[in-house]
Amino acid sequence: MIQRFILSSALPLAIAGLLLHNCCGQTQEKAFPDAAGSKFVQANEKKLQLEHPAERQRLPEFQVIPAANPSELTPASQIPIARFSTWTRSQGDEGSRRYSCLAQINRGNVSELRQAWIFYSGDGKRNIEATPIIVNGVLYGPTAGRAVVALDAATGKEIWRFKPEQPATFGIEDEPARRGLVYWAGAEGHAPRILVGNGNWIYALDAALGQPIAGFGDHGRTPLPTGATVGGAIYKNVYVTARICARARRFGRRNSHGPVTLRL
Repeated sequence: MIQRFILSSALPLAIAGLLLHNCCGQTQEKAFPDAAGSKFVQANEKKLQLEHPAERQRLPEFQVIPAANPSELTPASQIPIARFSTWTRSQGDEGSRRYSCLAQINRGNVSELRQAWIFYSGDGKRNIEATPIIVNGVLYGPTAGRAVVALDAATGKEIWRFKPEQPATFGIEDEPARRGLVYWAGAEGHAPRILVGNGNWIYALDAALGQPIAGFGDHGRTPLPTGATVGGAIYKNVYVTARICARARRFGRRNSHGPVTLRL
């Protein structure tokens, strides 16, 4: 510890001495004999003056320095606007844009909106942080009682309910879809499904029935530490999310520990 302190302290002093020698040079040798040292101070200040105040005042307050010419920039990906007519993932889409292209509600008629229905989950009173998703007229989302439900989006009628296995002691990751859920349209031989995190698991639920997909992972779920604390996204037939490192979780932080991909 003592050696480290001596080295770290000596290095700045050595650099400062070198700079002082280079800046002052012979000025120090000629001026220092003066008892008051005034000549040395004046010469030194003149040498170290970086800019003229008046010149500084004439500089513009802001200046735009472009990183590259527009022709050199990578063009933005074109996203079909029609995909924003439905929300297949919490926060809208894989980019979390939270955008909808629906035009039925606008500034002219928003004041005429009336309540259509209310859904009571009937299984508890808790805070829900996940944004529901809507696909083909069906709303999917978590409940206060740590379940996932599918509702008729036109009437609010419950279609199905799934409650995953509950741990003996609850943590923040044990809220189903705490950071969102995502819909996958399926593929040949694979039914559409809802991907949702709960605890240390990612569940794949049949979108029509609400039952775990038997062919996914271990009877419909696959292990992923604190999987419910990060909202995933789907690329083709791959589910992409992040795993929370154990140390960050222990200290109350949600630092990701690299991406994780699961084949659907």
